[in-house]
Amino acid sequence: MDQVAGQALATFARLDAQRAPTAYARAAEKACGGLLPFATIATGSRQSAAGTVRDRHPDALAAILPIGPEFASPETFHPLSVPKDIDVICVAAAQGYKRHDIVFDALDALTRSIRALSVFGYGDDADALRQRTADLNLNIELVGPAGFSHREVNRLMNRARIGIVCGIDDGAPAILTEYMQAGLPVLANERLRGGMHYVRPETGRMASAMDFGTMLADL
Repeated sequence: MDQVAGQALATFARLDAQRAPTAYARAAEKACGGLLPFATIATGSRQSAAGTVRDRHPDALAAILPIGPEFASPETFHPLSVPKDIDVICVAAAQGYKRHDIVFDALDALTRSIRALSVFGYGDDADALRQRTADLNLNIELVGPAGFSHREVNRLMNRARIGIVCGIDDGAPAILTEYMQAGLPVLANERLRGGMHYVRPETGRMASAMDFGTMLADL
């Protein structure tokens, strides 16, 4: 069991700390052959998502920690007086669950005069994203994977007019409120599982994957 638990912990470590709690549970179950060796599961999602974990594992304690939108710091992310030379920015790991395909499809349907910036500090899909950018001849500057300071990310966000969050299974994406603190309106996937209570008429919009391009053009 110690070896199985170690495999599960290693799987947890490879997951983004802001993924949906069900992703944690499923990864652990897979690593442990269906047996969850933990008494406690910590999530950054709201109570409803913690309830999902509790339904799947009634004997486990699901605790909610402030690792999502509530944890974003206004001292770290704030408006700067820099030129707005980017129309759209997407700050997200180069991982499939971040759904970069949605913004790529949206931009592919719009004029190439729209300039986008994609920032990813890590992820396995960086080469594939660059290849798709080239294949579609999109006007996207891809930055990463590399480590970025919070100060540098704030500067990059301040260059943009709109921040986007395309993922669905992303339990507590702090980037939602980090965009807002940097002064950007947000366009988020309407199926995003956490943090949507922050997307209000004065802070941004929600859209389906199909309507992302139309909403981008409207914003």
